[in-house]
Amino acid sequence: MKIATWNVNGIRARQAELQDFIERETPDVLCLQEIKAAIDQLPVWLCELEGYWCYWHGGKGYSGVGLHVRKATHPDRPVFHHPEFDYEHRIVTAELPQATVASIYVPNGGKDFPAKMRFLEAMDAYAAGFASAGRPLVMCGDLNVAGSSAGASWTSIARWIPTTPSCSPGGRRGAT
Repeated sequence: MKIATWNVNGIRARQAELQDFIERETPDVLCLQEIKAAIDQLPVWLCELEGYWCYWHGGKGYSGVGLHVRKATHPDRPVFHHPEFDYEHRIVTAELPQATVASIYVPNGGKDFPAKMRFLEAMDAYAAGFASAGRPLVMCGDLNVAGSSAGASWTSIARWIPTTPSCSPGGRRGAT
């Protein structure tokens, strides 16, 4: 099963790139994050991607995720679900025969670090439930966590990254 994930940082600005990507890669499952749009803000072709079971979970101008499952691979519409800890349109799952797949956009924690940590803790408990039941779970998305600032190549970013919640020791602990 070919699974792709992409933080599009605004789906309306990435429509052409998304269409090209889908045509070129034909993923069996496509997880999108930071769509920043409600379904009524999207063109019909995008809401109902040809050949895919589509699920859009977003709000106007902020956050949001999408999860799309290829019909050729999964002819029956999957069950889409939002775990109880979902808020601000940040997670959707699809139950597939092989595994449950989740499209996730973790809060960055800049405005409310405790909320980010609560989300990560709930996500960890959610994953542990799958593990204890012996059920496969594939978690895809933008987890807003960096192991270190080692990958920062620009001087200004290298100074800024260690102070962000995504690179803080607390933020990293929450994602392990």
